[in-house]
Amino acid sequence: MATIRAYNQLDLLSDCLEDFCTKHNIELMSADDILYGSSDNELTYYQKDWLRNYILVWDTIANL
Repeated sequence: MATIRAYNQLDLLSDCLEDFCTKHNIELMSADDILYGSSDNELTYYQKDWLRNYILVWDTIANL
């Protein structure tokens, strides 16, 4: 049951990332790819911080 709940939460997080990318005109790809594949000048401090936090939450849920 915990595995099903984790997948539902990961689906929700995926939707959040998609919304974030749409609102900030960022090409949709994994948060890791966006954060570490972008030039430092392409992302704002807020965007980098949001992506770092997103990755932390994703990893926490994925490892439940």
